[in-house]
Amino acid sequence: MEEHRRPAREVLRGLVLPVFVPSFLFSLGTGASTPVILVAALTLGYGQAAAAALVASLALAAVLGSGPSGLIIARTGEVRSMLGATALAVVGLVTCLVTLAAGGDHPASRPAFAVAVVLIALAEIFFGLARQTLVAEHVPPHVRARAMSTFGGVHRAGRLVGPVVGSGVIALTSVAGGFWVQLVAVLLAAAVVVAVGRSPRGRLAPHTTAGDAAAVQRVAYRSVALVLVGVLALALARANRDVLLPLWGTELGLDASLISLVFAAVTAVELVMFVPAGTVMDRFGRAAVAVPCLLGMAVGFWVLPLGGTPGYLVGSLLVGLGNGLGAGIVMTLGADLSPEGGRARFLGWWTGLVQIGRVAGPGMVSLGTLVGGLAATVQLTGAIALVGAVWFVGLRLRRVIR
Repeated sequence: MEEHRRPAREVLRGLVLPVFVPSFLFSLGTGASTPVILVAALTLGYGQAAAAALVASLALAAVLGSGPSGLIIARTGEVRSMLGATALAVVGLVTCLVTLAAGGDHPASRPAFAVAVVLIALAEIFFGLARQTLVAEHVPPHVRARAMSTFGGVHRAGRLVGPVVGSGVIALTSVAGGFWVQLVAVLLAAAVVVAVGRSPRGRLAPHTTAGDAAAVQRVAYRSVALVLVGVLALALARANRDVLLPLWGTELGLDASLISLVFAAVTAVELVMFVPAGTVMDRFGRAAVAVPCLLGMAVGFWVLPLGGTPGYLVGSLLVGLGNGLGAGIVMTLGADLSPEGGRARFLGWWTGLVQIGRVAGPGMVSLGTLVGGLAATVQLTGAIALVGAVWFVGLRLRRVIR
């Protein structure tokens, strides 16, 4: 059977060990350590503002690190880049553990911890981009969306399981337990990558024939710019989801445990939706997912501040439903727009540009809350999501995307 006619199940099955298992493990580790970075910074003597600034700098590191990561992947290959990312993560994690063991009294603890968490953030971007490039290079176009949405779903599953495992280890040890979980998970991910690389049955053959570096010049820059407008609206709405759902729950005076439970339910809804998302994209086009994704999030944000606790619950679930339906859409659009022979370079810069929306979202929340209040900021986020949905409709009508 020709490569482009391979059944979707066969293609996805071939990605389990090379891509999905390492992705889950790496994401599990990130999910275990992310919640404790700020807490660990405080234990080392950072002030609240400095600790918050440190966490915010991780998003900036993702923006600045994505482009160079793509260039490195293009030169060294996806598998070597994944192993390089794990090595970078190990250095950062060991440094975190050493600084926590030394305590805040040691003069080098705080600057070393700051450098370490930035290295961990860069490693996550590097590893994720290498896996994304691997999928884009080795998956036929007719299965691309299902592969990318599964990739996104596996990542979310790891981020969901990670905090659960991390909290158990932290309860038995200390705040350093979150970093220990990530260290073990990263090493396991590296072991899987090495084992698969040594097995002829685990290696993936490229779907396309790589060209030379000049292939990058064939990027449809106008199409990229047009699609990026809609994608930035989605990235901003997604970033604000992580900030506004807890904030509005606090505004209503809800118990922290209830807010956490709602957040878990939203994450579960998102996780379930990745299965139909990829199938719909492959069969009916990218707009068939991008538009309802943004519409669902828009309606959810508008409902969120209405009707007290019931409005909060319904709005949160609608946001999760819309966001989950868009699982893999950004990576799929990036793969669609990337040129053969220059995918890694393109996807690096694409990822960096998308990260701008994720950085801008929380900044908009801070400014909007000061100027117009929290409720107005929630509804403004809904309006931006609606504009993104309308924009994608226009892209579909103009055949910029299918």
